Amino acid sequence: MRNRLFAVAVALLVLPATVLAATWTVKPDGTGDSPSIKAAILAASNGDVILLTDGTFSGAANRD
Repeated sequence: MRNRLFAVAVALLVLPATVLAATWTVKPDGTGDSPSIKAAILAASNGDVILLTDGTFSGAANRD
């Protein structure tokens, strides 16, 4: 019984953060969910994932 209560408590703490997390896709041509790496970083929240597709990223907003 204690293990089941512990599992429910952990699920209630972890699940909301997981459900609210977003994935930001950034493509070198500026399409995707965000036009640049910097814009994606500024828009992302804790727990979000920034996914870069294959290619060469260039420009001031895609460095440092």
